[in-house]
Amino acid sequence: MAIRSAYEQLNPGGFLLIFHQTNLGINEIHRAYMKLVKGDEKEMFSAHDIALIFEELGLRFNYDVLISDIDVTDCIEENKTGRKILNFFLESNLDSIDSSLRNEIVQKIMEICRYENNSYFSSIPAGSSGSENGPDN
Repeated sequence: MAIRSAYEQLNPGGFLLIFHQTNLGINEIHRAYMKLVKGDEKEMFSAHDIALIFEELGLRFNYDVLISDIDVTDCIEENKTGRKILNFFLESNLDSIDSSLRNEIVQKIMEICRYENNSYFSSIPAGSSGSENGPDN
């Protein structure tokens, strides 16, 4: 409903652009641990899901992937900044989770990361979907 509503509010020739995470990087952590730390998976959502919504609504759109990564060395070192990044990744306050679960999450992050120059980098590509309010839509 939100996408349809936003599209309908566009002026003629206006664009609706949505940037969101793809199935790689943060989404891999979501799939593995969101239910454990948050109690549900309702908020797991990727750029691919958004593209499917555009299709279901019958809106013409373009889908692109923007390649990027994030330095998650602080997560591995488990310092204050790293705890904030983990909280962001899992949309939760993880300060009260069991240390063995925290260690498991950190190990998963290390598995999906690239190690370079003493730092860990997680792929965090963003998918973008865009639709123009024009005569063909």
